[in-house]
Amino acid sequence: MARQQAIWQWRTVMQAEYERLYPLPLPDLAAEVMTRTFGPGGPGYDDAAITVAHESLYAGPTARKISELFVPDFDFGWDERGPEDHQLREQIVKLVAEALQVLEHASLVRCQMHHGMDTFDWAATRYGRAMLDQGQILAVLRGR
Repeated sequence: MARQQAIWQWRTVMQAEYERLYPLPLPDLAAEVMTRTFGPGGPGYDDAAITVAHESLYAGPTARKISELFVPDFDFGWDERGPEDHQLREQIVKLVAEALQVLEHASLVRCQMHHGMDTFDWAATRYGRAMLDQGQILAVLRGR
């Protein structure tokens, strides 16, 4: 019973986060993705650990990994995850992908692919890192 309660709570949190993210203007969503992903404590913060096109061990975060910064995945058993769970995660991944496109068009991040991966990963550019350090991401994205 406690496990089902935990699953229900996770689904509720996931739905609430999707409903919070979906209406955000793209610059705001992109700024949040940039800060969570490439700011202190984020999976893309350590530029020295991210390589270009080498082994996937040194890859930057993927859109899915970034989506888990908003709502971590629940440790489901095979029979506990329903299609609605996959669909909801996919909806958040799509929002993250849109934000990454905005960041890429602003030259704040770059897309890459590593050997053995079947998906793209992301790294901050020097410009992106500088703007992040100066707290200027949202200003850049809004064209100021």
